[in-house]
Amino acid sequence: MSNLNSLRIVFTTSGVSAPQSTCDGVSENQSNSLEYIKVSFNGTTFYGRFLQYAISDGRPSYSRNEIINTSKDLTYFGIHLPQCQQCIVDPNFSALVSNGLDDNDVLCPRSEEGFQTWKIVTIVVVLGAFVIAASLGTILFVKRYRHHVRERKIMESRLKNISTTKSE
Repeated sequence: MSNLNSLRIVFTTSGVSAPQSTCDGVSENQSNSLEYIKVSFNGTTFYGRFLQYAISDGRPSYSRNEIINTSKDLTYFGIHLPQCQQCIVDPNFSALVSNGLDDNDVLCPRSEEGFQTWKIVTIVVVLGAFVIAASLGTILFVKRYRHHVRERKIMESRLKNISTTKSE
């Protein structure tokens, strides 16, 4: 057996649309290697992430993940591996219960008209910090001003006592 031979494992799935952008359920990077896939079935969404590494006969090796063919109903994707007696591939699939949103809303939220939630939170936090800082500044100013006025009255009364004692 030659080390130059290669093996391609082919998977097929339904429920994945043809990849037109990274938000359509399949994400590819610049080298057209498959990074993740999203499949919806009976209200459960499965997110699969494909590592670009595999264990080939006990040694780490590079594996190329690609979309072979897509149609309206089916998507075929493959994992290219070097020829091996024992290959270990570790796609990471996790199941998430659908929250009633469109499947694309999870990975690629739509831009909404008007203020988004993060903008409102940012405005509230900044205004809250400003109000707290202004309140603390005002309280400190008033305390110092009252202390200054009190000290001034004490000083004036002492000066008045000194001047009255000298005049006698």
